Amino acid sequence: IHNITYEYKMEFAPTKELLNGYQNKVIDWLEYEKQYNQILVNRDILKNISIMEFENAVLLCSEPTAKQCHRRLAVEYIAKYVENVKIKHL
Repeated sequence: IHNITYEYKMEFAPTKELLNGYQNKVIDWLEYEKQYNQILVNRDILKNISIMEFENAVLLCSEPTAKQCHRRLAVEYIAKYVENVKIKHL
């Protein structure tokens, strides 16, 4: 649609263990958020991606809203370190 390409960025995906822990209610959202943000730090995502790739980008997640999803956490992490990032949740 509209010549939009899809690119899977593994560095933004939560680990299987983290996702399973949250889905199976072994950990709550606050713990998920803490661990996911640590994953982003450990993966050093800002050094391994080109911010230019994210101009007009859309991040996808299986969660219906941004309230409890990794796309919100990822973009908030990026916005914390990169100037002029505008976030709009659809």
